[in-house]
Amino acid sequence: MCFVDLNKAYDSVNREVPWKGVRHLLSPLLFNIFFAKVLEVVVIRFSEDDVVLRSLVCLEEGKTEAAGGKETPLDRVRRAVWGMLYADDAGVVSRSAEGLARMMTIIVEVFGEFGLTVSEKKTETLLMRAKDKPTTTSQPPRLDH
Repeated sequence: MCFVDLNKAYDSVNREVPWKGVRHLLSPLLFNIFFAKVLEVVVIRFSEDDVVLRSLVCLEEGKTEAAGGKETPLDRVRRAVWGMLYADDAGVVSRSAEGLARMMTIIVEVFGEFGLTVSEKKTETLLMRAKDKPTTTSQPPRLDH
């Protein structure tokens, strides 16, 4: 699992809006809408990557009605990414270090296309081992720029 944090993304939102009454409400809302669109591009790229699809952990189970009751790979990815979205942070869950590394590569690339950078300092990786499986030591994925 990787908790992704962006460099000064939310802090750099222009809060000098003409409506003083909604100033503190509008800027976070606009940034969240923008961030949601960036993550939608991430979702599409995840769904096109075989390594990511094999290692993806869905946070919710079930079928989607939009796909006629059948779940598509894009649905799985969308649920996994959106399940842990908070302001300018996102949580990414993978079954393997290789899958997580691929996901982070895609995230860094897509955020870069939108002028955002991932903070290596604030991004945290958490390794969770299953009790019934043998443990292997592996390094957490590195954020390559």
